[in-house]
Amino acid sequence: MAPNLEDKKGKKEKPTGPTVKELQARIAVLKAEKLKEQKDRNVMQLDRDKVHAFWDVKKEEYKKLQAQLKIKDRCAEELEEKHQAEIKIYSQKMKHLLYERAISEQVNCSKKVI
Repeated sequence: MAPNLEDKKGKKEKPTGPTVKELQARIAVLKAEKLKEQKDRNVMQLDRDKVHAFWDVKKEEYKKLQAQLKIKDRCAEELEEKHQAEIKIYSQKMKHLLYERAISEQVNCSKKVI
């Protein structure tokens, strides 16, 4: 059964919900909050985009620096290999000179004995 809106004396009961003015005030507050949230969201979106762009730039810089480092490492390895080869060549030359000196000393000794 539906509640009877008339009480015993024949008067109607007032609705118990908020008034029109209260609802309009609440709507205005909610609209203001919505605008504030939209502005905050836009600011956050811009900040996020800036951070993302900064990340991309730094990521590319990192890749370039890594490539340069690999090139320099390879160059250093090549120089080390070249240096080791030169050391080997000079070592062989030194052995050859020492051998020739030993032979010449033996020849000189044998000439002195005779």
